[in-house]
Amino acid sequence: MPGFSLIELVVSLAVIATLGALTVPQINRGLEHWRARGAASYVASRFAVARMQALQHNTNVAIRFERVGSVIQIASYEDGNGDGVKSKDIAAGVDWPVAPIERIDELFPGVSFGFEANATLTDGTSVASGADPIRFGSTDLVSFSPIGTATSGTVYLHGSGGWQYAIVVLGATARTRTIQFDPKALAWGDPW
Repeated sequence: MPGFSLIELVVSLAVIATLGALTVPQINRGLEHWRARGAASYVASRFAVARMQALQHNTNVAIRFERVGSVIQIASYEDGNGDGVKSKDIAAGVDWPVAPIERIDELFPGVSFGFEANATLTDGTSVASGADPIRFGSTDLVSFSPIGTATSGTVYLHGSGGWQYAIVVLGATARTRTIQFDPKALAWGDPW
């Protein structure tokens, strides 16, 4: 019965080890990409859920981006007194939470709100170091109304490996669009 010599076995194992060593970095890069992409999809889905809750409950529902040290958490609130979701009403307990507070970095390790070093804003404007990744005017709330409108703005996410995403909320329709930054072209485009 024919068999393998020790030399053939050692050469085969060396080839397998070399191929394995070459593929691990690619697998890690792919994992980093999917985490960043998944986080962007997750934030967009949180916006969609808030929009549907506003329509179903016939009231304003907002996503609030709460800063705790260097981390930004996401929380959803429903208007409790008919004047819209406001930070002072949240603090007073008038506007109540409708979903648990979550941290993107806990759900998607390596992903956070912020910018990559070479990224621009979606309009092509350069980004200053330490710029605010939550862009809904002067507030950290994106509010969805029962008539199908929302606060216009953009949220920026980045992941390890250089992945940069933006979730844009269109105020007139309350629809969202997720786009990805291409660092080679220095431009934003559809990731899908």
